[in-house]
Amino acid sequence: MKITVREDGEGVYLILFDGTEVRLDARDLKELLVQVTQVLAPSSAVAQKADAHRRDFMVRLSGADDVGIQALIQTADHEDLVVLLKVAENNGELRQKLFHNMSDTNRKIFLEDLEYKFQNDAADSLVHAALDRLERVVEDLEADGRVIY
Repeated sequence: MKITVREDGEGVYLILFDGTEVRLDARDLKELLVQVTQVLAPSSAVAQKADAHRRDFMVRLSGADDVGIQALIQTADHEDLVVLLKVAENNGELRQKLFHNMSDTNRKIFLEDLEYKFQNDAADSLVHAALDRLERVVEDLEADGRVIY
């Protein structure tokens, strides 16, 4: 079966299944993607283990001292930190700790980037990749003694 997906206009997508057309808006296309991903995703036990690992990382990061958080902000990639702030929307302690350790100018830049880049939810693949890179940065900072819990 030949499947083609293309944008057909502003916010409208055309999916062709062997010549059969289906038009979807962005919300419907995202819902389709979520449902297909759920069908094809690894077992729920593997997914739950990965989610638990990421939650543990964020809890550990919440317990880092201010000097360690500042080192993370200075060392990590800006885009990865934006993703971390997006993910930390439900973790007020971590989000507050991150913003508290930024200058006013830096905080404004991150808030603008959050608003611009994540008008919708962040893609899981983007989140996982960014958090993996951040974990490596934190591990390096821990090894250097710059992050203390």
